[in-house]
Amino acid sequence: MISDTSSPLTSQPVVLDLFCGAGGMSLGFQMAGYFVGLGVDKDSLASQTHAHNFGSEHTICTDIRTIPDPKAFVEKCGVERVDVIVGGPPCQGFSRVGRGKLRQVNNDPAYVYDPRNQLYRELTCSITKAVGSG
Repeated sequence: MISDTSSPLTSQPVVLDLFCGAGGMSLGFQMAGYFVGLGVDKDSLASQTHAHNFGSEHTICTDIRTIPDPKAFVEKCGVERVDVIVGGPPCQGFSRVGRGKLRQVNNDPAYVYDPRNQLYRELTCSITKAVGSG
């Protein structure tokens, strides 16, 4: 387990990590003095790794598109406040490394219509719902 995952001191800003994966961004924020209040990812193996690193009480395995009210969801998960929302939606659909470099980006429908290319919109939508539009 990574460092201390107990309740934050009031002076520590609390992070909500969407598309948390195994916890790379969570770790970076923790190393910068933030408290990882909650990590959310729909991939069960990534969520298990995040839970191992930050504690199961700080990790939820679910698809953010199924959360109608992010504020209520976070409160239900026991997080009293959120100071920072971060997120790293999957980038495989945009990537030019690995299999992505073998495709012609402009012509391959598999690249153009990869559903992962739209997940950044879900991140934006969740943040807007959580903090309000104005």
